[in-house]
Amino acid sequence: MNEHPIDAGRNPLSDDAGDLSRKPFVEHLQDLRATLIWSLACYLAGMVVCFPLVRWILGVLRKPLFWAGVTDTDFLRIFRVTDGFSVFMRIVGWGGLILAAPFILVGVAWFVFPALRKAERKRVLGSALVCVVLFVAGIFLAYRWILPLGLRWLIQLNAWLGVSAFIELDHYLRFMLQGLVAFGLAFQTPVVITVLGYMGILTSGQLRRKRRYAIVVLMAIAAVLTPPDPWTMVMLSIPLIILYEVCIMVVAAAERRRHT
Repeated sequence: MNEHPIDAGRNPLSDDAGDLSRKPFVEHLQDLRATLIWSLACYLAGMVVCFPLVRWILGVLRKPLFWAGVTDTDFLRIFRVTDGFSVFMRIVGWGGLILAAPFILVGVAWFVFPALRKAERKRVLGSALVCVVLFVAGIFLAYRWILPLGLRWLIQLNAWLGVSAFIELDHYLRFMLQGLVAFGLAFQTPVVITVLGYMGILTSGQLRRKRRYAIVVLMAIAAVLTPPDPWTMVMLSIPLIILYEVCIMVVAAAERRRHT
């Protein structure tokens, strides 16, 4: 019986063809169980690492407020006695997941890769690398520019209404985390489009002809993923539309290579 790769240390990337058919179903269940245990252990370890870093992480998440022009250190407040614990657990939970994500992906790769051929593994690794780069790029764009501008717009709107507002800390963290994750996930859309193009399901001509419908869909995705303000939705839609045009060029280049 082949042991789970995490336990046995075997390298499925060295196989030229997948070995899915050579293993009985029970062994696949055992491998899946080991992968789930590995993922849970990594997540718990990530949470433990985040425990002493909570104040530092909170400081990092508060920086967009400074970039939005807020200098009052009391702008973020806690209104319920249990909110401090909620904030602590929210930061630890998300921070642990972010730290554990690379190790969880390694476990998933060890589980899935034995069923893939060598060329398929290379494509999956390439796509995974692009996904990571786009995810980080989306988060950085939101963190450094989009969310601070969105916060500035909302704060100025409150001032125009004549409202002196303080923000609940837990609500602010939900706003920030939702925005950051939304941008990171939305930036995965071009990967899906490009993969469908490489598979021949979509062509560059179809992508061009359906451009108007695609823009509507991308704006709808932005509206669903972003916090409820029009500024953030528009600012997420713009890079998605640009990436859609890049996808058309990438799919067209792949079509030219196939026909040469």
